[in-house]
Amino acid sequence: MNQQAKEETIPNALPSPSRLGPMLVCLAFTPKAFPFESRRIFEILHRLAFLGGVKELVENHGCLLPPQGFEKRIGNGVMDGELVDPSGDSVTLEATGSDRIKIQKIIQACLYKADTEGSVWVSSINEIMECPPFLIRAINAKASELVAFKNRYPQVASRLQMPHPDVCPLCSNSACPTWKPRQ
Repeated sequence: MNQQAKEETIPNALPSPSRLGPMLVCLAFTPKAFPFESRRIFEILHRLAFLGGVKELVENHGCLLPPQGFEKRIGNGVMDGELVDPSGDSVTLEATGSDRIKIQKIIQACLYKADTEGSVWVSSINEIMECPPFLIRAINAKASELVAFKNRYPQVASRLQMPHPDVCPLCSNSACPTWKPRQ
């Protein structure tokens, strides 16, 4: 197969925002299996962070829950919640069960707003933040390019190890010099 034909057959579909977030922090990211024993605790903390975010947006920003429900499927992912601000614009709320908002969660939240107007908020157990519009645009503008690059040059991408404390603990790329086996 010649190089041009090979390039035309490479899929460039975007992964879900939850899978794409860590990948945009480090192209060499390979997700680690989530330990079953931690799943319940994660789900409880995630719900607490989500409810805290809803409380903040309703009490201090005048948002309302839409009549059709707050969870919403976007493309190949499901965002945690969509509220409506006082002017009628949509408000995306993405939550994390962590004690602080991690970089990949900010990216994930911004990816849910690729083709829609409105604001994006991210909440954790201890904080809530609004993502600035320029960040939402920048992340969405680069996401497709970076996925296409990773698909076109997988060997190069797998060596683009850009360690970050928010994503390294979630990674299973043993070729990375910062990778450590799970204790």
